[in-house]
Amino acid sequence: MTKRVVRPEEVDAMQLAGREMRRLITQDTVGAKNLTVLVIEVPPGEAVLPCHSHDAEEAAYIVQGEGEFWIDGERGPFRESEVVWFPRNCKHMIRNTGREMLQAVCIYSPPMHPDQYELYEELRFD
Repeated sequence: MTKRVVRPEEVDAMQLAGREMRRLITQDTVGAKNLTVLVIEVPPGEAVLPCHSHDAEEAAYIVQGEGEFWIDGERGPFRESEVVWFPRNCKHMIRNTGREMLQAVCIYSPPMHPDQYELYEELRFD
């Protein structure tokens, strides 16, 4: 039987700069071939760094908290219950501007792994 439900605690956490990531829906966890679903947690005051891009579209549903996005030089706020869209190959990053943990569910299509990101170490939030 194919696995249909994945709990975050069943998946090893990846500790990346500014966030913890759990890759829930992947080829390895359920056999997904066309998308990746993951959960990130960003502590207050932290930013998801380095700035990066990837050959996939990404939608980040904000479960909890508030923050700011940076997409190809454009900045804007976001908060709980909103969705931030990152176009394919855009340079982007987010940061937690609130006082509580920022939690987001991120969906990538096609599938994506952090090892595939193009990194831009020189770009940061001011």
